[in-house]
Amino acid sequence: MRIITGLIIIIFLLSFTFQQQDIKKILCDRKWYMSYIKIPGKLVQVPDTISLDKRPWAIFYSDGRFSNMLNKKLVSGTWTYDNKTRQITTIENKKSDIKTMMELFRVLPDTLELYTPEKVIMGMQHFK
Repeated sequence: MRIITGLIIIIFLLSFTFQQQDIKKILCDRKWYMSYIKIPGKLVQVPDTISLDKRPWAIFYSDGRFSNMLNKKLVSGTWTYDNKTRQITTIENKKSDIKTMMELFRVLPDTLELYTPEKVIMGMQHFK
């Protein structure tokens, strides 16, 4: 019985570690383009007529830096990910050190959904 319990614990810990590494592998070092937002009861998509170079985007670098472009304004800083809470925290490199916390709602190889403090799901896509 002890051996089985020990094996279950080891498998759980390995899957937990793998899951965190897998999420960061998918999330990091790619450009994520804004695709849609989900407001309670409403889905608003970015029109296909808006080219990728004009869409808001974000990059989470594996070394802990991030960059994003929103409203023609480039912002950069640092980011962390808490696997337990699925929380991404960004801190802008400005005098004010603006801190933003978002929940990682869903992450797939080509789709990223972040739950923002404004209670909006921000959908982003990675295009190869």
